[in-house]
Amino acid sequence: MKNNDQKNFELPNLKAILGPALWFFFGMAFIFLMGTALSDHSGQIIKSVEIEIDNESGHSFLSEAKINSFLNHYYDKDQFDFTVGDVNLHELEWALNEHPYVKEADLFFDLNSSLFIQIEPKTPIVRVIGDKDNQDYYISQSGYKMPKSDDYTARVMIATGNISDNGKNVGKIETETNNKLFELATFISQHEILSALIEQIHYESDSKIKLIPKLGNWEIILGDANNLKRKFTNLLALYKNELSQNGWKIYESIDLSFENHIVCSAKK
Repeated sequence: MKNNDQKNFELPNLKAILGPALWFFFGMAFIFLMGTALSDHSGQIIKSVEIEIDNESGHSFLSEAKINSFLNHYYDKDQFDFTVGDVNLHELEWALNEHPYVKEADLFFDLNSSLFIQIEPKTPIVRVIGDKDNQDYYISQSGYKMPKSDDYTARVMIATGNISDNGKNVGKIETETNNKLFELATFISQHEILSALIEQIHYESDSKIKLIPKLGNWEIILGDANNLKRKFTNLLALYKNELSQNGWKIYESIDLSFENHIVCSAKK
């Protein structure tokens, strides 16, 4: 006969106790092995430097030779004979991202101790050749100045005239004129017909901007760089309906600066 006051005792759940302990052990072992492997890896000589440049835009401001030259200059050595541990990837990546032609750089080592450098270059949309401070630089799609290159000239729109900026040919665009020019050049470059039509942007002032087409001896008076969608919609409508019938030779200028109409001046 059982005593109702007798207590039942159960064996502890060994799986519940040993499970976390085993996972902890395996985790510490993994960390130890990884640390040992990384320590051994950091002492290995870098076998090669693989440079990949995404030149999908077709502009060739950067090349493998220029990146190699940058590395030699950065480390002040003619040969890249370092161990993996000698190279601080974060610092080198930061330095490459500061390069005026680099939009983004990504660096990593593979298991064979090869250094991979993947670079997305900046893409120019307009070249500024202004009247002030020996201006001669490009503005990229991301709104940064790119100095001209002695080895390569990009075939993009040209901006000339009285363009006020901070007097520097590198860095982020800052002035109101540069920002409006960037907005205008971006609008044109992203439109298939406009980018094929417009060759030059000329600033007489911020409120007196003229566009020079690639074909025809006439000019487009834009006024300021505001209301671009309305102005270019009117221009394309005129281009389709009027110029295609009568040709370009009869006009001297097309003025888009008015709000509700276009003024076309015929040649005398």
